Amino acid sequence: MANIEKTIERLSEGDELALAVLIDRYASLLIYQSEGIVCNHALAEEIVGDVFLKLWDERRNITEIQNIQAWLSTVNYHCSVSALRKESHHKHDISLDMLPGFVFPDIQTSGTQEMEEKYEKLKAAIEELPEKCKYVFFLAKIQKLPYDDIARSLHITLATVNYHVGYAVKTLRKKFARKELLILLIMLFSVGL
Repeated sequence: MANIEKTIERLSEGDELALAVLIDRYASLLIYQSEGIVCNHALAEEIVGDVFLKLWDERRNITEIQNIQAWLSTVNYHCSVSALRKESHHKHDISLDMLPGFVFPDIQTSGTQEMEEKYEKLKAAIEELPEKCKYVFFLAKIQKLPYDDIARSLHITLATVNYHVGYAVKTLRKKFARKELLILLIMLFSVGL
């Protein structure tokens, strides 16, 4: 964590290499999040580029941000929704309820064929979750964002975040043996994005 704080401090002073470090650390995670919202990899990459451009523009005030990952994720969410709005020509706000269907992005795993098959079964079970639940689960467990940051960025209550994550885990427990689910979730949550 100290390295990130130093990187942010260097960024606030205009160090372009610090920006490159943050891009290396967070870009794939943000692309993964954005692609789940807009369902278009090329558009997701463009959106994430805009997010890092905004970070560069805001660099003088960046030291005031307590959680850079949460900030990036929130900006990425809003930019992704804005891209959806432009694409669909909507003039009004798009809320989490109005997303066209969050798609839990594919994760490349390097395991045995048996583990690949189990992962596909887990992905299919996750895809069966309600859209809001799937997206909140993604933010909490894959992006590892604090629940209060998720609540703030999606304009929902902390209790709603807890409910969605709890519902997702409870639903997955019903579909898998306890040990199998634990192994699959560890594999899923530890993917290097």
